[in-house]
Amino acid sequence: MLQAVDGLNALEVIADAKPDVVLLDIAMPGMDGLETLRRLKDQPASSSLPVITVTAQGDRQNMVKVVQLGVRDYVTKL
Repeated sequence: MLQAVDGLNALEVIADAKPDVVLLDIAMPGMDGLETLRRLKDQPASSSLPVITVTAQGDRQNMVKVVQLGVRDYVTKL
């Protein structure tokens, strides 16, 4: 398991490690999870990478956004 401190770092880690799946928090410092997800899906090397979003924000608006961006699942943490 690899870890990143923010969205930009996550993109670097993903590009280097080429993981099989990504667990992505929506609320991150700097670049948030939504922008990180957009950038992942815009890159040919990571566009088909399965992403599961994890968030403390259980609002429907965020869920709709990430589903539209192509996540595999949306998990709300308590």
